[in-house]
Amino acid sequence: MFLTHRYRYRLIRLFLLLWHQTGAVLGIFTSSQCALAGSDVLLPCSFQVDKPPPNPEPPTVIWYFHNQEIVRSDNKGLSLSPRASFNGQAANMGDASLSLANVSISDEGIYRCHVIYQQQPRDTRVILEVLVPPQIRIPSKVISKNKENTLICTANGFYPVDIDVSWYKDNNHLTESQLDKPERNPDGTYRVRGTVTLPPMDGQMDHNFSCRVQHRSLQQPLQEDAQLEYEDNSARTVGARTFGARTCGIAGGLLLVGGVIGAVIWKQRRKALLQGYTVSGIKGPEKLLDGEEATLYCTATNCPQGNPQVTWSEERAGKQREIPQCHPGGPGEAERLLGGSYFITCRIVGLQTYCSSLRFVPRVGQHRDVTLICRFVCDGATTERRFPCATIYAKPAPASVVPTLCDSGEILYSLTLRGFYPRDISITWTCGAGDSQDRILSTELYEENPDLTFSLCSEARIPGDQYKDPAFRVGVAWEHGSLDAPGYREISAQDPEFPWKPAVEPIQEAQFLHNSPTTLRCNISGYFPDALTVTWLRKGAKSEGLTEVPNTHPNIQSCKQPDSTYSCTPSLIIYPTLRDQGAEYICRVAHPSLGEPIDTSTGRIKVMAKPVCRDPVQVKLLSNGRVRFYLTLRSFYPRDIHIKWNLGETRYTKPPTNTVTKSDLTYDITSVCSLPGYLFCNPKYKAHVTWNHVTMEAPESRELCVTEFPWKPAVEPIQEAQFLHNSPTTLRCNISGYFPDALTVTWLRKGAQSEELTEVPNTHPYIWPHKQPDSTYSCTASLIIYPSLRDQGAEYTCRVAHPSLGEPIDTSTGRINVMAKPVCQDPVQMDLLTNGRVQFSLTLRSFYPQDIEINWILGETQYTQPPTDTVTQSDPLTYDITSVCSFPGNLFCNPEYKHHVTWSHVTMEAPESRELWVTDFPWRPQVGEIRVLTLGKEKVALSCRVSGYFPDALTVSWFRKGKGDQSEVPLPAHSSWFSDLLKKMKGDQSEAALPAQWDGPMITDICNKEKGDWVELGVPAHSDGSQITDTSKKEKKGDQSEASLSTKRYKVPEPKSQRQENQTFTCETELSFSPEQKTDQGAEFIYRVGHPSLGQLVERRAGPLVIPE
Repeated sequence: MFLTHRYRYRLIRLFLLLWHQTGAVLGIFTSSQCALAGSDVLLPCSFQVDKPPPNPEPPTVIWYFHNQEIVRSDNKGLSLSPRASFNGQAANMGDASLSLANVSISDEGIYRCHVIYQQQPRDTRVILEVLVPPQIRIPSKVISKNKENTLICTANGFYPVDIDVSWYKDNNHLTESQLDKPERNPDGTYRVRGTVTLPPMDGQMDHNFSCRVQHRSLQQPLQEDAQLEYEDNSARTVGARTFGARTCGIAGGLLLVGGVIGAVIWKQRRKALLQGYTVSGIKGPEKLLDGEEATLYCTATNCPQGNPQVTWSEERAGKQREIPQCHPGGPGEAERLLGGSYFITCRIVGLQTYCSSLRFVPRVGQHRDVTLICRFVCDGATTERRFPCATIYAKPAPASVVPTLCDSGEILYSLTLRGFYPRDISITWTCGAGDSQDRILSTELYEENPDLTFSLCSEARIPGDQYKDPAFRVGVAWEHGSLDAPGYREISAQDPEFPWKPAVEPIQEAQFLHNSPTTLRCNISGYFPDALTVTWLRKGAKSEGLTEVPNTHPNIQSCKQPDSTYSCTPSLIIYPTLRDQGAEYICRVAHPSLGEPIDTSTGRIKVMAKPVCRDPVQVKLLSNGRVRFYLTLRSFYPRDIHIKWNLGETRYTKPPTNTVTKSDLTYDITSVCSLPGYLFCNPKYKAHVTWNHVTMEAPESRELCVTEFPWKPAVEPIQEAQFLHNSPTTLRCNISGYFPDALTVTWLRKGAQSEELTEVPNTHPYIWPHKQPDSTYSCTASLIIYPSLRDQGAEYTCRVAHPSLGEPIDTSTGRINVMAKPVCQDPVQMDLLTNGRVQFSLTLRSFYPQDIEINWILGETQYTQPPTDTVTQSDPLTYDITSVCSFPGNLFCNPEYKHHVTWSHVTMEAPESRELWVTDFPWRPQVGEIRVLTLGKEKVALSCRVSGYFPDALTVSWFRKGKGDQSEVPLPAHSSWFSDLLKKMKGDQSEAALPAQWDGPMITDICNKEKGDWVELGVPAHSDGSQITDTSKKEKKGDQSEASLSTKRYKVPEPKSQRQENQTFTCETELSFSPEQKTDQGAEFIYRVGHPSLGQLVERRAGPLVIPE
């Protein structure tokens, strides 16, 4: 059963992951690399190098493969295995990568890079995967007609085992192709066959068959094409058939010549032919090996002319079965061989020698009791030769020797051999040191396999103490009839695969204090047998020579572990002084399983001195609101020291500013740290500074309390405020001179009839502080309330608390006075009086107190006549007032005039007012439709009525637009308002239709006349020869005076306004003229009205005139 290569590597990575979780090194990292066999590969390994000291120790780098050291680089030098290369200079910069040249399958596996840098170990594991590309071949491209044929494609010499072999016909995949089970080659690569069965064919071979192989080592698939051919059967005629035909021919001839004489002659000839004819015995290998192809030969010499007939038979349990003729070279040959088929080959050697061979793959289960028989039939004589398969053997599979450590201290070795035959096998175990080897007893357990082969497990026990001698070794040999030479395995403690070598950890970190005892410890584990030797060595500060520390060979107390290995922790006690600065101590470990001792070092030691705090901690308040602390420590060594500033149990995250100075051989340090003021908000909290040094058994500290700070808040009285009914009122209180910024303000209320203080809800907003020049803080606390008149006489108190205060500070508003601001809910009312005046009424509601002032103003001049004010009490708490004032209506004839009313109250910051324009009046002119009246037989009058306007300041105008003209001609008017309007219009005189004194656009309103509607007159046409012209256009010909005189035919009486019962005005304006056929046919008449209350002119139009002929 094969485990796929990819799955195998997943298991390896899972194993590494689980192993990492139990490791004791600083960091473990795993990566993978792929390489083709025969190429060079780089195995990466790197580590971080941060600001090395001036004279750094070189890192110790050790590469392991299968737990065997292959590269070591340290301060002693560099040692390398063959084909490995390593750059020691790059390792000093953090690159400890290893290069392997000409890799092979045996190089595949897990490599471990072990780095010790600044006494910190780090492991990197690299999984190397070696790839070998396959070679493909199609052995036979010849097939038989009208038969099923099997095509074979072999892929050989590839690694790993995962591969895909597919067959294609004309680039179409043949899904019925099959892949055999891969087999292992002696060099570790694999071979496999891919087959496909073709249906019977007899037509022309015009198809292309391809074998395509995909493998991880290939960038693209390999492919071999085959153009198939049919085999030639003409040369395969059986010799017996030819010989029989010739014999029958001779016999027939002799019978024709003469009966008895012919028969006698035939017998004499046959006897002569068989003289010297012999058949050899069946020759074959001395041993038939299970699974290995074998060939048997049988030769007939001095054969008569013609080929003899040969048959092979198989005899099993007394029964014979003829082996059918199955010739080699055809498709499926290898498959049938592996499946137990026979292949017969017959060939002629010389003129009268005939050789027949039988080729097959022997199997113990199939051929153990079989006798193979070869029969030659020559000229009627049958000769038989027999070959018994009693000498069949099966080789044992490659052996594995597994050691197991027992609780008793013995080592149990297990040798497993599988798939051998016959059962007889000899196992010999030996052990001893040097050339002296003694046999030891063993026990064997046999097991018969389903294929009739056998498996064996041989076990031998060796006392574990024997391995205390490095020369001791254990050997096992096995002999079997299938082997040309005995198999042998030898195991010694110094083998790379010996599983119980000591694992030596770095010396534990220790503190070297001046004239104080220091204990050095080194943990050693996983070794067997218990034969460890530890020596402590010392290297001077300025020397590279190693000297043994006296009295450092105590009895090591080994501890037996659950896995029966041993562990121990050797120690050394020293008393260093400052003169030992830079010395180095080394623990050297020796064991029978090690070729060379393992050294682990402390590195250059540092002797240290304890810091002294002579001065108290100094405190200063900074301008940025922070508190700065100063701590000075003196006379310590080494320089590294840790100072932490804390508030309670919380460490301040921002690092302090440390200034280090050197004094003689020791150092002084001043640590400056500024803490935010909010850290001192709680008076129970204490700020303290803690320092720690490698020389100190426990940290030391100093404490600072916030209650010692001098910065307490100064609270001013609450600022005066106005309290308005149901309106927001803001109470403010100024607070200054406090630190830290940890002020708490609470607002309290006392009822009008109560002395009890209750907290106002939601009165803890964030207070915005302001920093003062002395670095203290000030702020203004505020409260927004909505008082009502029912809160008259209540009192509000501002309570200030601070960590520096023993008791809060209160400040109060006193009893408050609540007022109500007047509200103008309704617009100013306007009414027309019978005397032509306009009366205005203003109403203000819900104010308190009662005093209020109202003024009516025209322009910038206050109206002298006082208004009439009426005050009423709307409810028990507030008042209403109505102010009435009247003005002459003719003041509003000017649209630029305005009136406004202003009122003020004690609750108002500034007076409020309302402006009154004539455009606010509700009495705007209503313009009716233009009516056509007939006055006699030759006159026509156009009439339009305007009503409902005030004041009496109406302007009206008539315009005429001739048929086909683009401009309008104004007609005579008697109204002075009309003349003023024309003077204020924009543009020249002809564009009277544009607005004169209004800002808005002009509205054109044609009463009941659409464009294109005609006004038909029932009077005869009249023409006085005059022509109406457009005065806005300058004609090159014609008399303008004649055009202006022609408008005299049109009469516009002066309009008269009439007062109505509702005091508004009404007027009606007429335009009379005698129509003329020539000038008035199709003319259009326009009526425009202007008034101060209008934002624009109002227009009415009469459609084009129709004058009957």
